[in-house]
Amino acid sequence: MFADKAAVAKHVTLTSTPAVEGAWAWIKHDDGRWALDYRTKDYWPAGTQIHLSAQLYGVELAPGAYGAADITSDFTIGRNQVVLADANSHNLVVQQDGVTVATYDASYGSGDDIGTTWSSNRTASPSPPTTRPTAAATTSGTRTGSPAPAPTS
Repeated sequence: MFADKAAVAKHVTLTSTPAVEGAWAWIKHDDGRWALDYRTKDYWPAGTQIHLSAQLYGVELAPGAYGAADITSDFTIGRNQVVLADANSHNLVVQQDGVTVATYDASYGSGDDIGTTWSSNRTASPSPPTTRPTAAATTSGTRTGSPAPAPTS
């Protein structure tokens, strides 16, 4: 449950060089938790420099759960590598700079809750450093724990 999705989203920014067209979206991930993901219109160009800022300290993420810190991340997109997956043919093709470099057979999960394959690409997600497991704005891999107390000033 969110305190206010729009209020949380106002505190998260992503800039890139070169500029890449995209938009933020609240996505419910396979673990049942919601995350604010940045989805690009096309694949990230190789060498793109990214600056991600989540100014979440004191921001109410869910009722009674507040951001424990502001976080930033600067990184560069690596080589142009695309993995094409076709669940109907059970194939997975790896391309680098448009050239196929590997082909694999793939099962694509069993379809149950444990083996379901996550379907997505081109995402960037801010991860608050400390959140309650039920807090709305967490992402996969985020540390969990007690929520930070509300700011006193």
